[in-house]
Amino acid sequence: MANLPSNQPDTSPDSAGDLSPLDQQLIERLDRLWQSEQASAATPVSGEMQIGPYVVNRTVGHGAFGVVFHATDTRLRRDVALKVPRPEVLVCYDKLQRFEDEAQVAAKLDHPGIVPIYEANLVGPTPYIASAFCAGPDLADWLENHPSDSRDCDSVARLMLDVVRAVAYAHRQGVVHRDIKPSNILLTRKDDTSSGDSLNDFSPRLTDFGLAKLTDVPLTNSRSSWILGTPTYMAPEQLLPQWGAVGEKADVFALGSLLWELLSGAPPRQGQTYSDIISGLLSEQPIDSTLKRTDVPNDLRVIVARSLAKDPIERYESAAALADDLADLAAYLAGERISARQFSWLDAFARWASQPQRPSQISFFMIPVNLVMTIWMVSSMLIIWGDQFPGDDRWTVFVQVGMIALGYNLTVAGLCWLRLYGHKWCTLAALLFTLGVTVLVPLLVLTGTIRTFSDLYRDYPFFDTINHTQILFFGLGQAFLLGVSAYADLQQRRR
Repeated sequence: MANLPSNQPDTSPDSAGDLSPLDQQLIERLDRLWQSEQASAATPVSGEMQIGPYVVNRTVGHGAFGVVFHATDTRLRRDVALKVPRPEVLVCYDKLQRFEDEAQVAAKLDHPGIVPIYEANLVGPTPYIASAFCAGPDLADWLENHPSDSRDCDSVARLMLDVVRAVAYAHRQGVVHRDIKPSNILLTRKDDTSSGDSLNDFSPRLTDFGLAKLTDVPLTNSRSSWILGTPTYMAPEQLLPQWGAVGEKADVFALGSLLWELLSGAPPRQGQTYSDIISGLLSEQPIDSTLKRTDVPNDLRVIVARSLAKDPIERYESAAALADDLADLAAYLAGERISARQFSWLDAFARWASQPQRPSQISFFMIPVNLVMTIWMVSSMLIIWGDQFPGDDRWTVFVQVGMIALGYNLTVAGLCWLRLYGHKWCTLAALLFTLGVTVLVPLLVLTGTIRTFSDLYRDYPFFDTINHTQILFFGLGQAFLLGVSAYADLQQRRR
């Protein structure tokens, strides 16, 4: 599990004096295991440590909340992966509860692409989870030793198909993994005689459900909404809530990141800190899914791009849909049509328009524009009473100009101001008002259906046409921006 900060308070004690005798005993007992981990991952634990019926042999992995040991089951004489919480986890209820959640979530799953759980003891002096032991490396280790140009597209697709199917199965059981990454993909050799230089030599198995979320978990369970994971593989909605709730599409994004890394050699999104990652998400640029390898088929590029879409709405509907495109290898290798489609200019515009920050930006822009228009119209009202007015009926023209200035421009500015404070209905109200006043009315005037400012333009019909044409274009521009804002609100609601 990734060693990332939690937004939950740390309820662990501040000093050793706060620990009970039992807590101190547990920590002293596990400290001997941590010493072997720091010495060497392959060094046997001195003095043969036994936890329950399992004899610990060596350390094989570790994370923020637990350490995984290679152990032997003394009853069934088989190797197991034994996961034990770190000492500080034992005295923190929330962290220990997450360890228990992992056991409960993993116990729901029975799939050949998921590491099975044999046993879990959550009430003894040393809690543990015993699962199947995979002798092969994890995918992160394998990638480190094999450059990207040595991985053919066929083997990458076949491996990813097994992983995606396992994830799709977990989703059907109501489980979202939320931390899919190479180190959580264990590789098991299909044949002991294989060299292990090709991905075709391995069967992948998904593990580590410590951050998994049950989709039917009550909202009162705050652990299900913790911002945890590995930043380079996390979907935008895991870091920025305005992109929507964290669900199955977060795993689809992680699968796309994994597929991109298998083909290119590095994750599609890299950064040293959370700030680097979030800065990239706040930008309006799509996540770079451009593969420099020339041998990658175009349809496979489309699959990667759809999986890595920043907006969840643009991604695959589910992991099962992604599996459908990967399942038919001949479809994209032979250039046949697949369900994923290329991004067009319309997609690019829709992506721009659906950005969560778009309504606020549009409101910030339209408030000063309409205030300036109000000032200009009020100034025109003052000129109407001057000596240059060509007609006799000043009052009618004065009222018409005032209705536009005070009735329309100030109203739109006020509605945009309310939208900045989260009142989404104001966008639709401003849009309808704009269509009626500055689009419909000028159209009726230009077509001769009605007349406005009739006494002002009595002797100047050309200027009457020019003025109402300008009002029409101004209204169309505002209607366009308000339409974009309404579209962004709709997409946010869909998320």
